[in-house]
Amino acid sequence: MTYELAKQLKDAGFTNAKLWYADDATPTDKFPYPDLGELIEACGDGFLMLKKNFKTSKWEAYSTKIDETREDLTTMREEFTPEEAVARLWLALNKESEV
Repeated sequence: MTYELAKQLKDAGFTNAKLWYADDATPTDKFPYPDLGELIEACGDGFLMLKKNFKTSKWEAYSTKIDETREDLTTMREEFTPEEAVARLWLALNKESEV
């Protein structure tokens, strides 16, 4: 997980993981570095499934709780690792719950 994504999780209030150094963080920066299980659990009922798109080699995390009519959110987040895809999904779900 990158420093940028870990910082986004921290700034959005993700607290379901131990604090670890992100891959590209400075030694003084600690951010949530959740594993895949922690991320899925944090999505709660909003998590639907995770699958790999073999055409793009990216992982896709799907939700049932994102309003598909909103242009700034979709029901799927795509990244190169399963953890990053579900982290982006958690961020989208968290943003949706604030509105």
